[in-house]
Amino acid sequence: MRGFQEILDILAKEHNTTPEDVLAEMQRALDEAYDHRTPETQSMWDQLTFPTGRPTAATFLQQMAKRLPPVKDEAPCITAGGLVCARGRTFSPSPSPPTPETEGSPGAGHR
Repeated sequence: MRGFQEILDILAKEHNTTPEDVLAEMQRALDEAYDHRTPETQSMWDQLTFPTGRPTAATFLQQMAKRLPPVKDEAPCITAGGLVCARGRTFSPSPSPPTPETEGSPGAGHR
């Protein structure tokens, strides 16, 4: 897997924002998902471990990347559309419900 900072840099460039904003948004989404676990997602969370007791974007992505099936001779990469393996199979995150920052305005919340 690419280095975490490289992933943040790529996503920031793709979305015309800063790596710090990308990280903050990733962490906000993770905190929301972690704090509002559902019966459907609880088993996934139970299989993950976090040194601080809560997921950080870096530890979450690292653990999720390890769960992807191996692809011969090529590692997965992460793009704005989700995880993409070497053969082009995409693992897109499910859409999240609109938040006050994003509802009704394309690109709201991005700098």
